Amino acid sequence: MIFPETLEDNIQKTDRKLKELALRMEQLDSEHQRLLEEMGLTIGSDLPEAEELPPDTRALLENEKKKMQEQLSLMLHTADPLQTKKCLSEQAGIQSHWLFVR
Repeated sequence: MIFPETLEDNIQKTDRKLKELALRMEQLDSEHQRLLEEMGLTIGSDLPEAEELPPDTRALLENEKKKMQEQLSLMLHTADPLQTKKCLSEQAGIQSHWLFVR
């Protein structure tokens, strides 16, 4: 059984770590914003609407988007090689125990 003092200590340690992580995340966000400002970049605010783009640029962007979606889909749906190997090895072990009779 966990003693109440130990439980309280663990809760306090966890709270302290969470506060430290939240502070670090705020620091990283501010550094990220500063870096973007130094580079003269903004996130999404300066992008024109699709209707404002020339037709050839719009077609190029749509093709690139389609390619990226296909690559992402392929990456997400590709089987894990280690899991496949494990599954195949388990199946091989099962098959060696079967007797086939005509």
